[in-house]
Amino acid sequence: MLTYAATKHPTLVLLDIQQEYISPDRPFYLEGISPSLNNCRILLKHARRNNWPIVHVQHVRDGPLFCGEYANFIDDFEPDGGEAVISKSQISPYTNEMFKETMLSAKENEILIAGYGSTMCCLSTVVSGGAFGLRHSFVHDASWACALNETMSEADSHRFATAIIGVHGKIRTTAAVLAM
Repeated sequence: MLTYAATKHPTLVLLDIQQEYISPDRPFYLEGISPSLNNCRILLKHARRNNWPIVHVQHVRDGPLFCGEYANFIDDFEPDGGEAVISKSQISPYTNEMFKETMLSAKENEILIAGYGSTMCCLSTVVSGGAFGLRHSFVHDASWACALNETMSEADSHRFATAIIGVHGKIRTTAAVLAM
């Protein structure tokens, strides 16, 4: 188990920052990912510079999605030494016992969630964490979502997910996190 006992630093959890989302030929390709990806890059650099605990969550599955090269982290998001990497095969990383125990050990810290996709993995992470008494902060401008259907765009899906996540945790911006 990784432990992140109470510190003055938040714990940054980067969810599914993987090739699946930036590959145009893939089902979960996100056309509007660039601004959020840039904010994730800013958050990661800031967390590393300030020695925050960082957890990289990698969605890996057998089958057509999140497999092979598409399960790889996006360039510049590969973990550095000492940063945790936790794999998951379900939408919530709380299905991985190591993730759950790591987050429980960090419960005195603010737990920041950023990544993809906000309508599924980010939302389920924040809601699942609540079942263990954890309150997460969702960095909404460092996250993005797939269009839910033909009538709901990526932006609409993300706004919808952010509103639901806000019922279960705090909503933050990258600028607010940098000011912490």
